[in-house]
Amino acid sequence: MKKFNYRPEITGLRFFAIVPVIFFHSENVDFFHYGYLGVDVFFLISGYLITSKIIDQLNNRSFKIKHFYIDRIRRLYPALIFMILFTYPVYVNSYYPDDLEFLEKSLPYIIFYLPNIFFAGNVSYFDIDSKLNPYLHTWSLGVEEQFYILFPLILLIIYQLKRKYFALFLAFAASIMFVFSINSFTFDQKFYLLPFRMWEFLLGAIIAFYLYGKEINSKGSSISFIGLLITLLCCNGFIYEFFKEISFLYTFICLLGVSLVILFTGKNSTIYKLLNFKPIYIIGLISYSLYLWHQPIYVYLKYENINIFPNLILNEIIIIFLLLLVSYLSWKFVETPIRLKKIFTNKTFISLSILVNFTILFLSINNIATAYSLEKYESLDTSTEATAENIIDKKEILNTTTTTVVQDTTTTTVVQDTITFENTIFQTLLNKHTNGEKVYISSNKILSSKGPRDEDYVGKCLIVDELSTIDINFCTKDYDSQKFNVLFLGDSLSHNLVWDFKSLIDDADTSVSLLAVTGCVPFIDSYDYKFSGRKEKCEDSYKLINNNIKEYKYDLIFFTYDYIYLQNPEKYDHISENSYDRFVEKLLELNQLQENLVVIGQFPEYKKTGRNVLLGEKEENDNLDLLSENYLDKDIFLINKKLDISVSENKIQFINILEILCLEESCLRLINIEDEYYLLTYDTVHFSQKGSRLITSELLMKFYRNYYEN
Repeated sequence: MKKFNYRPEITGLRFFAIVPVIFFHSENVDFFHYGYLGVDVFFLISGYLITSKIIDQLNNRSFKIKHFYIDRIRRLYPALIFMILFTYPVYVNSYYPDDLEFLEKSLPYIIFYLPNIFFAGNVSYFDIDSKLNPYLHTWSLGVEEQFYILFPLILLIIYQLKRKYFALFLAFAASIMFVFSINSFTFDQKFYLLPFRMWEFLLGAIIAFYLYGKEINSKGSSISFIGLLITLLCCNGFIYEFFKEISFLYTFICLLGVSLVILFTGKNSTIYKLLNFKPIYIIGLISYSLYLWHQPIYVYLKYENINIFPNLILNEIIIIFLLLLVSYLSWKFVETPIRLKKIFTNKTFISLSILVNFTILFLSINNIATAYSLEKYESLDTSTEATAENIIDKKEILNTTTTTVVQDTTTTTVVQDTITFENTIFQTLLNKHTNGEKVYISSNKILSSKGPRDEDYVGKCLIVDELSTIDINFCTKDYDSQKFNVLFLGDSLSHNLVWDFKSLIDDADTSVSLLAVTGCVPFIDSYDYKFSGRKEKCEDSYKLINNNIKEYKYDLIFFTYDYIYLQNPEKYDHISENSYDRFVEKLLELNQLQENLVVIGQFPEYKKTGRNVLLGEKEENDNLDLLSENYLDKDIFLINKKLDISVSENKIQFINILEILCLEESCLRLINIEDEYYLLTYDTVHFSQKGSRLITSELLMKFYRNYYEN
């Protein structure tokens, strides 16, 4: 009778899955641009191993689905719960209230292996917010566990009924699921949910069925080497350019490489020896614990701004050492003894699991309920308008002048009465600061605020990764020549404002569109980008954008960009020395074409996140200043002044954000809404929900209404 042969090299193969994932989440190592594909590698390996074991037990008539489920839970659940029980109290003491609230909402889904469903509806994997989510990586555990629940049942039925056609059935199912995964669904659905990932597991299952009971010929050593190389190059992104025209197959190419390794790695081959090399084998052995712990550790260090060494390489070495130590201890004393049934009988284990589950569930629900009962959380509702009337006392605000639009036959210019800003909400706060009333507040009163987000835009109208392109038809679906059409154009900063602007529009005769690309110099079609995938993304996206702008007539265009990239091109891999001049030329061409361009100036930008800036600014009694100079990138003032002169000389309309939010070389970091303080930005440059609401309602909406009326 055929028998499943244990293959230790598969354990070593996990090394090449976990390493790209870890370094993808590290900000100190910029090598594995597509390191998240390591999760896909894990899926294929899981499909191969589980199918091999089940087929073996079916042939030996020893398969019992109850025991299978218990074994899977013993394998995965204890280490997960241990990680949560250890890290959750740490985040309770360090997270801002609204960050903690989101974390607690996710816990019930995590402990019942449904996090992928929760995250699919609440957070994009590639959002900036995701970098500070310690449990986001558990989405893959949800996918895997859901596969473990469904697949054995399907396998058991099909194997009994049509055993000889089983491989054909798997191939057909995998093909259907692959086509299903590239169809017209949202990016988050395709990323998080099992139906779109099922083909990866099934590919592993097909390999298992094919290899069952066979000895692998070592003559295929060169093929297995090529397979491993393909996998690594895919995770790095090096070979993306070769598949740019069929980018939807990129994951398949990566898994094809893994398949070759599994199919052709014989016992006497070089790759076999490499995968069984002790350090590689051990890291592969503890890869599950490494996967569990790497995200919480990285997130905590980022959140608390902990840098052990100023040198990035030394810092990363220490982090990796810490990660290996914690993961090994978890594997040695939690994962292994429970998996091997050295402690706890099945009955005791299940009872303890239920008890722990409901304890975590109770704590999560209780904390959420408490949060909602507090008055301060009422102000977290994004529907609350953060306008001048509810930010500070109405009595402190003078009558605000309006922005007057003056039009002549050649150009449209703006007489900005508010450029003096003495009468604005922002200047009122700044004046309080400079008039001997330094605004200090207690750090424990600060509430963070996540960034504005609209999932419909991400991956379609806001291009965030190299595998996606702008869907012009979707992004401009509300365009109507009979309406007043507003376009937000630029990069992620445009997306940062458009959500609130769109929500504040109460006029059925106005439509709002977004066309934005991250990490690219706007409008400029060709650069010698260091990373080829970015070059293709930029060129393809802006070709579509330029064609759209030539075809459509917009009544008002708000343009934003992180112009600081243009100030010091030598710092960045995608900026050339003449980028600024070419950029201004493109702005002029756009203004001549549309005659309604409004350039929003440079946003305040820091070298650390808003929270980490504040941590370095604590005064006595744990108080914080309303204004911040620490870690402020002073290049923002240089590029903004340069930009102001350039656009003004060419009679392009300009909104000077820095003149509003900053005083000399200090900028507002906090805003006061109903006696609660919020971060103005949620990362280094993007406005928070409250900040965006404020900027949009106080500036852009006023500008729009005056322009619209005229």
